[in-house]
Parts: sequence; structure tokens; C-alpha cells
Amino acid sequence: MKTLIQITFLLFSFNCISQTLILDEVKCKVRKNEKKAIEEMIELQSDYYKALFKIKVKTIRIKVFGRLKAFKKVRDSISSGRIASETGFYSHSTKTIYVHKYYDYIRVIFHEINHAIIGQIIRRTPPWINEGMAEFFETFSINKNGLSMRLQNSKLERTRKWILEKKINLRDLLNYSHREWHKKNTKPSGYSYSVSYSFICYLHFKHPKSINSILKNLKAGKNSLEAIEIASKKRIEQIENDFYLFMKKSTYNNV
Repeated sequence: MKTLIQITFLLFSFNCISQTLILDEVKCKVRKNEKKAIEEMIELQSDYYKALFKIKVKTIRIKVFGRLKAFKKVRDSISSGRIASETGFYSHSTKTIYVHKYYDYIRVIFHEINHAIIGQIIRRTPPWINEGMAEFFETFSINKNGLSMRLQNSKLERTRKWILEKKINLRDLLNYSHREWHKKNTKPSGYSYSVSYSFICYLHFKHPKSINSILKNLKAGKNSLEAIEIASKKRIEQIENDFYLFMKKSTYNNV
């Protein structure tokens, strides 16, 4: 599998700059090219969900902090200490993305944009697809040659290793509550993020357009297993085994 791939399930125009961004710079400056990249990513993700659900995406609010201490103070006041991230998060209560401006902060913003948009559409989005899709979008890039992304090879390799070691139970992950999902992410470290992202990649490559169907069925009230079976037209046992085989056979370049 190539590290750099062209994305085929998203076919949109990127000529228009998004009018759905409110950007607040706190003790920092977001460069013009960075702001343009953020606007284009909002446009990309908004177009995807608008086409899928026939809805209008609301304004995306982003607050970027130049100082980690100030970011943490706001984070803790909003989350009451429940959020430990030192990079960024999306708050459903304030409808705002909060980000610490470190070297890779644009990638964090791309990730959180997906949370901000999907949170407008699907109530109680299962964590595997909520985080898996955010991880999927965070390595997208838009340039004069079109739309591309880089695979997160480290996450794919970790998932492959855990499958070979028989440490993964996909069905459990798909049924986790948000609390269970985040708890499992610590043992082993990065488990929930890596497996969720890997499963999204598997669905994209092996079952094109299934992600669209899954999202629609989740919005309609189906649970994760029901939505996946409807989209793939296979029993979850078959999907689970096929996912394991797909990951075992695939090789990835190291990041």
C-alpha cells in the first residue's frame, strides 16, 4: 500500500474559501498560509458532510493559544480536569475548538474540525468512528495537484502487531462507550486511536462508500454493529476476520 494515496471518496471543488470560520488568536499569530489551509479543510469536511446529510454546517469557532499555561487554564475550566490533552480539543458545550500553538498544531485543528462538524449531525457518535474519522482527516492536504493524504503508518503498524499477537478484539472496541474507549487507549498506549483509525482505513479500501452508509445509519439510530453490517452486507464476524486478514497482509513504510 502506498504511503501517499489519492482520496477517491471525496470529490469536491476547493476554489471557494470557507466563510464558516471564526478564528481567535490568543497571544499568537496564525500565518496567512496556515489560515488558508484551515479554511480549505473546513470547506473540504463541510462539503463531505453537507453532501452526505443535506445539511448546512454551522460556523466553526477555533481559539489558538500561544502559551501552554493559558491553554491549560481554559481547558481545565471547561472540562473540570476530565481532558488531559496538551495539544487541542473540541468542546461540545461551547461549540469551540481549543488548540495550543505548537509545531504540529495545524494537524490537530484538522482533527478537531471533524469533531466540530460531526457533532452537529450525529448525537452521541460512537467513539471508534468519531475519533477514527478525525484521525483519517488530520493528514489530508490540499494543493495545486488536488487532494491527498498520508497514511499514519505508525498506527497501522501497531494495529498489525497487536493483531498478530492476538491482542485485539474489534467487536469490543466497536461497542465501547466513550469512557471505555478512552480507558482502553492507555493499555496498551494508543490502542483505541490506532485500531479505530486502522478500521476506518480498512473500510475505505475494502468497502468503498461504506463509511457514508455507516454514518447515515448511525444518525438513523442504528448501533455500530448494525450500521456496519448494513453497509458491508456482511455479518460482523466476517468483517472482523476480514479486517484481521487485511491488516496482517498489508505492509507499511515506517514514518
